[in-house]
Amino acid sequence: MNPASPDPLPLSIVEHYAYCPRQAALIHVEGIWAANADTALGEADHEAVDRATKMESRGGVETWLSLPVWHDELGIAGICDAVEVRGGVPTPIEYKPKLYERRLAPAAQQLAAQAMCLESMWRTTVRTAILFTQADRRRHPIPLDAALREATMETIAACHDLVTHAQLSTPVADSRCHRCSVPDACGVRLPDMDASAPFTLQAEAAW
Repeated sequence: MNPASPDPLPLSIVEHYAYCPRQAALIHVEGIWAANADTALGEADHEAVDRATKMESRGGVETWLSLPVWHDELGIAGICDAVEVRGGVPTPIEYKPKLYERRLAPAAQQLAAQAMCLESMWRTTVRTAILFTQADRRRHPIPLDAALREATMETIAACHDLVTHAQLSTPVADSRCHRCSVPDACGVRLPDMDASAPFTLQAEAAW
């Protein structure tokens, strides 16, 4: 585990920090959380998954719902929305109401962090993760390449530093602010930008 942080960081901090370090600090250091339309939709989508940890088997594929995962060396822990296991290899699945361009990279890093936990626990290599968008019920494959892994490792290290030193960066005041869950606590003046258009990825067949 990261020696600077005796307690593991929640996996959610990875996505929050990758989206905006100030948002991560407000939520995970200051303890502030305010649900907006996106978070409310996300919480509703997760209800079906988070009722219990259980395993379903269909066509030789095991599906674990709301599975606790951790990585002692990285000092992170949390719960995967779902994990599919084929031939002994796990694939993390993250549920999102919709997908916006600004949120793609942060969501990919959260999935990469989940994959690293699964790799440590399963002693295997996870090459792909799945982002499932509830609005269109589509599965979007996220390749876990070297660049994404390196970016995620850097984010995890930055998150440990953030929590250890209780840092609060200055507001960014850009298009990210329109999709932020804590704009009032941040105190930022929302810029004149439209960040409402969903982002389209190439998707697999519907679940």
